[in-house]
Amino acid sequence: MTRTVSILRFVLSLLVFTVCSLGAAFAQTPPNICDLIDQLGIPKQLNAHAYEILVACGRVPPPPPAPSSSAVSFSNPTNLGGVDQDVVLGGEGTYPHVTQSETQIWTEGTTSVVAYNDSRTAGSCYAGASYSTDRGATWTDMNSRPFCSGHGTNFGDPVLVYDKKHTRWLAGFLATGCGGQGIGIWSSADGINWSAGSCAHTGSSDDRQSGWVDNTPTSPFYGRVYLTWNDFALGQFIFVTFSDDGGVTWSGAVQVESNAAFIRNVQVTTGPNGTVFVAGMDEGSGGLSSRLNYVFRSTNGGTSWSQIQMGSSFAAPGSSTCGYFAAMFPSYWRHMGWGDIGAGPSGVIHYAYAQHGAGTDTGDIYYTRSTDDGLTWSAATRLNTDSGIRLQWQPALSVSPAGHVFVSWYDARNTTGNDYERWGRLSNDNGVTWQADDVISDASSPLPLQPDPNVQPCYAGDYDRSFADGTAFFISWVDGRTLISGNSQQDVSQAVTSISSVTQSPLPPLRTQVPIQTTSELKGTMTRTFTRFAEWRLENALTWQQLSSGPSNRPAPKVTRVTKGVKDF
Repeated sequence: MTRTVSILRFVLSLLVFTVCSLGAAFAQTPPNICDLIDQLGIPKQLNAHAYEILVACGRVPPPPPAPSSSAVSFSNPTNLGGVDQDVVLGGEGTYPHVTQSETQIWTEGTTSVVAYNDSRTAGSCYAGASYSTDRGATWTDMNSRPFCSGHGTNFGDPVLVYDKKHTRWLAGFLATGCGGQGIGIWSSADGINWSAGSCAHTGSSDDRQSGWVDNTPTSPFYGRVYLTWNDFALGQFIFVTFSDDGGVTWSGAVQVESNAAFIRNVQVTTGPNGTVFVAGMDEGSGGLSSRLNYVFRSTNGGTSWSQIQMGSSFAAPGSSTCGYFAAMFPSYWRHMGWGDIGAGPSGVIHYAYAQHGAGTDTGDIYYTRSTDDGLTWSAATRLNTDSGIRLQWQPALSVSPAGHVFVSWYDARNTTGNDYERWGRLSNDNGVTWQADDVISDASSPLPLQPDPNVQPCYAGDYDRSFADGTAFFISWVDGRTLISGNSQQDVSQAVTSISSVTQSPLPPLRTQVPIQTTSELKGTMTRTFTRFAEWRLENALTWQQLSSGPSNRPAPKVTRVTKGVKDF
């Protein structure tokens, strides 16, 4: 069944309105919008504007009053993370407008910036940020709210990059001033002082945007900034735009895919050779239905795209639902298994995501890699090594220029109730072998609440993006240790993991690779033969401790070959 591409212009123009509260402003919502909620895919959208429309049309209730939260429990700091930093101290807002989450962090030199959704002035602005001038040791909240002016109402969903070629910081958010719900850009020379710039895309129903910049000097597209998003006004397809002048001007929107099924735009990145990768997810029918991962690949700077399926379908993480979405807790913390993508040297591309674990384990973190610049992908391997059924979810992935890979995630294995920690796992050799997974955060966090009536009630941040330079990984996440009005609330924490500080002995490789010959037709015009590494999964594999202890009477591992398909447009 094909997705509808054409929507009447007069209907789309109705989405330009801005809702500033759940009171009188909602009463003025044009009734035509309510009649077209499903046609426009609004229940699938992740932004604050979509939730305001659903409440105004009576499709979802506003959130109930927040209950009291549990007390904070502490654990010992470990070698995977430095001292935790609360980056929003002094700017949390006035209860109940205290929701800060969905983070993206970037570091250039000694300056670090983390952008996040921030409800302290909801519903006129949902964007916040903090900066550090000592590589994350101390932080200053941008209480001047630079992203709350210049593009009308800011609906959040942060994108943050530093463009080395043009020496500019760029941030992007959904904004009414760019067509009603398009993508507005802000820029800065120092990461501290920001000004509104152009609209990267003028749209009425953009959602789930992602951004990256090609910072490799030898790349043919050095200095090109990419933004991708789902356009719910144009068939809900994934689109891309790019800028070659530091975000001043932007290309026309290019359609990335045209699948019959809805494909969520997850994240975008670039390889050292200039290849662009967009991770996408087929969410099935939503809720807890099966998922399927895709990567969309461009070798000409985003002008045209090919599609590769990453593995087979898998069970969705989560224990309940929240409207269209799966939820990690009872009707709370929506998460569909979305992951993060990054590129290392030598054409190695990395992807981490979440899926349902074995039995009653509702969430595990899985990893897959490509050794041929994204054309074929390994069998997915579980990164968290705990043997219990406590959940892990919502991973972030970053890769250093030398090929150090770090995946971090939320993890409940060592906590009780709904508490959790931030955990991670490091590879020092471009994903071939991995250190033991370990805790990053200095203390466990109680589950933070979402009391703001202007924000979707089961929202706790839909993604976190970490960053790596040559010496460290910079990690940010939503944390509940800061109490306001006696309640745990969504706050932003950050830690730095030094690449040189982790000295554990690596565990054995996650898989073996056997070279085979295959023929692939690319772009339908040219056939070439290349060596592809077939990826193999060892089922019933022994643990490292069992392998080290000598012979075992366990049955020999069963080897399963995984075949990947490539579809070109």
